[in-house]
Amino acid sequence: RMLGFASERWVGNNMFWLSLVHPDDRDQAAAAWQQAIQEGGDHEFEFRAITADQRLVWLHNKVHVPARDRDDAKPLGVILDITERKQAEEALRASETRFRLLYENSLAGIVHSRLDGHVVDCNEAMARLLGHSSRATILNRPAGDFYWRQADRDALLTLVRDRGVV
Repeated sequence: RMLGFASERWVGNNMFWLSLVHPDDRDQAAAAWQQAIQEGGDHEFEFRAITADQRLVWLHNKVHVPARDRDDAKPLGVILDITERKQAEEALRASETRFRLLYENSLAGIVHSRLDGHVVDCNEAMARLLGHSSRATILNRPAGDFYWRQADRDALLTLVRDRGVV
């Protein structure tokens, strides 16, 4: 059984899989398949499919078409379920978006500097707190320029080195 369909549905029908492809992905998947058949060799592509019980899954198709068989298209392939990976990727994108919005819109000044002391990034609130009109005027400058006392920066770096984080 594959995607909830009996093996008989798959055997001898190279195109059965295309009927399961999500309608929004079908044209692209069909084009990728045709390219694989025409060119021969190894090809990979991803698409969404609908299972027998109507679940939506992500699949990664790896297909090899021997050059001598292109006219009779006897591809060899593996279809992998990559649904969990796609869900994890989407969760990561959503998390990154939330973090970026929080970072950019925070009223608190936030600065990110390297251990060598150069500012990598900061938000606009930090720029305003430091009396600058834009964060661009702070980037790549030594973070030490923004401390009243260099000893404060040194103490912070010691914490980072000892604990790994602050």
